[in-house]
Amino acid sequence: MVTLSWGHIREMDPRWRDSCPQIYLSEFESYAPIGNETSGVFAKKATIHTIEDCIADCCDDKMCNIIFMHNTDCFKISCYTNEACIPLYRPEAIFTIMVLVSPLPPADSWEEVVSVPQEDDNYPVSDIMEVAESNYISTSGHHTCEDGVLIDCPLHESCVTVAKHSRNGLCHCDICVLVDKWKKGPETRMFVGKKLPFTESSSEPNKMFSEGELGGKTDVALVEVSSVRPLKQLVVSAISKEVRLPENAVTLSAYTVPAEQPGEHYNYEWTLVSQPEGGNSGTMNDQNGGTLKLSNLIEGLYTFKVSVSSPGAYGETLANVTVLPPKRINQIPVAIISPSSQTVKLPNTGAVLDGSTSRDDDSIIGWHWELQQGPLGYQPHLVDTPTLQLDNLVMPGNYTFK
Repeated sequence: MVTLSWGHIREMDPRWRDSCPQIYLSEFESYAPIGNETSGVFAKKATIHTIEDCIADCCDDKMCNIIFMHNTDCFKISCYTNEACIPLYRPEAIFTIMVLVSPLPPADSWEEVVSVPQEDDNYPVSDIMEVAESNYISTSGHHTCEDGVLIDCPLHESCVTVAKHSRNGLCHCDICVLVDKWKKGPETRMFVGKKLPFTESSSEPNKMFSEGELGGKTDVALVEVSSVRPLKQLVVSAISKEVRLPENAVTLSAYTVPAEQPGEHYNYEWTLVSQPEGGNSGTMNDQNGGTLKLSNLIEGLYTFKVSVSSPGAYGETLANVTVLPPKRINQIPVAIISPSSQTVKLPNTGAVLDGSTSRDDDSIIGWHWELQQGPLGYQPHLVDTPTLQLDNLVMPGNYTFK
């Protein structure tokens, strides 16, 4: 567990735990992830401009671990490790507010990763930095500088004054990052704060002591943690599928560039992004394999996301499954004439035959009337309309129309 140095930290409404059970109930103002751009995968939500909406969106995203607001811009981060996303106080206030939403396993909550001290139990960041500068950092190999003059220090270094009321100082790496230029090992970062809790099986951290204002000694723990190396980008592809009912099963496969090498293993995770409205059916099998098996699908559009990772690489993509309705079998139209029979008595010579109630499984595109039987010499002109109007039935006899 890492104990954070005191900065601008505000408590959050405990009701956030109802919808976001793993959230750390504190807003870190003027903080940012300690891993900087190597903390994880950053995603800007262009449609979100409040911290409440930003937190809620992250809570609903299984890949989101922390958020921060820059002015009114919402950023979500999928952390590479929990340690890379630990809040680091940055007095320059580039980032407005940072919130820890959901840690990576095996941690069940952010409380297992970090702890925030009480204000009266901690020491101001500037005092702790003075202790670190005066008792741990050697002045050899550092450039001299004047506070406020930017060109005095190399890139990624800033001027740290040697005394409170002096402008003279030494150039040091920004934000407590100390790089041993003569070691070939990974870059190390120094977390400066209160003494950290250690178990019996862990090693004791380096300690520094300085005289406090009341004459007592103040102990400050310096813990070296290897920095997170940037992950290699995996190009992941998955071919979308289409299936027609009554068939309701399909498979989706993920492909990576580069492919797995001998001795290398990729981890796959398939998640459902969206499904047809009102549908709660469907079964997913082999969610942690290269091929996802789907069954019991219903009509509509499904969207799935596959994430592929290894200790040094990460990539993801989306794939759709479209379930079409069953193919229609064309049915024979049903012709209906109303009335089916009628008697006309002279001197009346007219009659009406109504075929508008005829039906078809798709749609009716036309009508056609024919004389099947009639008196000799009767030759009517029949109009192809839903209703047939007869007005020249002048000869006695039987008339049959189709």
